[in-house]
Amino acid sequence: MDESKYKNYEDHFKGEKALILTNKTNQFYVNSYLVEVKKRSDGAYRNQKSALKSFFDYLDKPVDKIYMWDVINYFNDVLEGKSILKDSKETRRSYLKSFFSYVQGTLASKQTIYQNPVPNYQIYKFKSRDTDIKKQSEKNEKILTKTQLLEILNYIKKNYTKNKRTFIFFCLCECTGARYSEIRTIKIENINLEERYFETGFEKNAMKSTRTTGESLLFFFPDTFKTYLKNYIILCEKKGEKWLFPSPHNNQKHIGINGVDYYYQQVRKALGFHFSMHYFRHSLINHLKRNGCSRDDREMLLNHVPSSTEGRHYEHDEIEQMREIYDKYFPYYSFPYFKKF
Repeated sequence: MDESKYKNYEDHFKGEKALILTNKTNQFYVNSYLVEVKKRSDGAYRNQKSALKSFFDYLDKPVDKIYMWDVINYFNDVLEGKSILKDSKETRRSYLKSFFSYVQGTLASKQTIYQNPVPNYQIYKFKSRDTDIKKQSEKNEKILTKTQLLEILNYIKKNYTKNKRTFIFFCLCECTGARYSEIRTIKIENINLEERYFETGFEKNAMKSTRTTGESLLFFFPDTFKTYLKNYIILCEKKGEKWLFPSPHNNQKHIGINGVDYYYQQVRKALGFHFSMHYFRHSLINHLKRNGCSRDDREMLLNHVPSSTEGRHYEHDEIEQMREIYDKYFPYYSFPYFKKF
């Protein structure tokens, strides 16, 4: 076992506190596993590190001596005692299952048999509580009205005149429904102005769907907005930028999460109503539905992994067909930045 590779584990991720375990073998597996998780997503890294810390704080045994009853005891003694939703407990289960699958694969490469000790749903079911029942009305709280959506863009257009980046960013969030991690990581070379789409999902933290489908994510934008985007790209290209939203500190990197969060929190505070960046995605899905767009088409336009068997085999052979569907059901033509020609 080459532990030297992870000797300076904390140096891998500046600003992240290392997870220190008493058992060296466990430390090796956790370190090497988290290194791989970190390559995919910073958020996943933090969440899984927290879950593994909780588990090994409870159970200080070598991984090859951990059995299913040990994990069940952890579920009963720790997770069931937490005031978290059942869905969150299931997420913790999935993190542990993923980690032990990694251990299983590592040992299999050394021709050592090892069984994943994390019980599945059939063997162990978390208890349901009243708080696990979600109110349907809460779903509507994550949907912004067209009035609110336009108010956000108007405010940014008026108050961030020297910062065109913020306006373009929020416009793309509203009119495409892309996750803001997917928008943060757009490269200029992956934008097709003529055909009105961009492709993303190639970079770390923006691969939630591409890891499943093995394909890039393609999002459309309205015809009128093309002019705003084109003018902004000209400014970027004059500066030699490769990212549509470069980091202000290092233009070889795309803008970070904090850079985006700062602006949306300022806008939210000024306008006086609550929203997160993900509300734009929820809102577009909802408004597309109200315009008669089918579930399969909505999932296709927003790059959801299809929920139905029909959807998984529902294909549009040409980008042109997909754009026609987008144009037909797009709900924000009343906005001056997205108006229809």
